[in-house]
Amino acid sequence: MVMALSYTISLAQQAKLQIAHLSQDDTTGLASIRKAFKANNPGYDLTYIPATQKVKAMDQSQVVFVQQGGGTAALALLKKVSNSRKFSIGDIVLLRRG
Repeated sequence: MVMALSYTISLAQQAKLQIAHLSQDDTTGLASIRKAFKANNPGYDLTYIPATQKVKAMDQSQVVFVQQGGGTAALALLKKVSNSRKFSIGDIVLLRRG
């Protein structure tokens, strides 16, 4: 399903609109969006990880938005897979800290 986003905004509102064209391999807009996100959400961060097959465990929880592909997410503990789930485009995966 293709969904189109269409709405009209004023010139003043356009100045507040920021877009990162990640699907076009253009991450220039991401820096300003990240800066605004961090300023408005102390203690949180925003990162873009292109074309990855692994997400490194961190000391804080992470939310991963799947934008391309799909497969099976597997949680590995001491080199043993302890839990796995299927995922696909549009899914959001919560990875708890550690």
